[in-house]
Amino acid sequence: MFIFTLLLAFASAGPAHANCSKKYRIKHGDAECLTAKWDNNKDWLSRSEYEIKNKCSSLGMVVAKIDIKNLWDRTVYLSDDEWEESSLGFADIRHIYCCTDLSDLCNRSDIEDDN
Repeated sequence: MFIFTLLLAFASAGPAHANCSKKYRIKHGDAECLTAKWDNNKDWLSRSEYEIKNKCSSLGMVVAKIDIKNLWDRTVYLSDDEWEESSLGFADIRHIYCCTDLSDLCNRSDIEDDN
């Protein structure tokens, strides 16, 4: 019981942080600063893999949410313009989103001045 209480305390400690919940997600195709692609049928050893990239790295960080079926989603912070690649084993990717609450921008208009 003590270990459970200790784990619960660590999990709930600290300030509340943004987490890219569904209301803060923009589909990668609608976010001009995020490009993404994935394959759920790669091969029999490593079924799913994805590639994501920040296309606006000179303007700020883009945070991508990898929506994974039947598993915890993966959050990836992209600060440069290099491709981030990873495989997920046998988990299927449902979609990849840009997180508006965690990213500096998802679209250039997020930071452009109206003047």
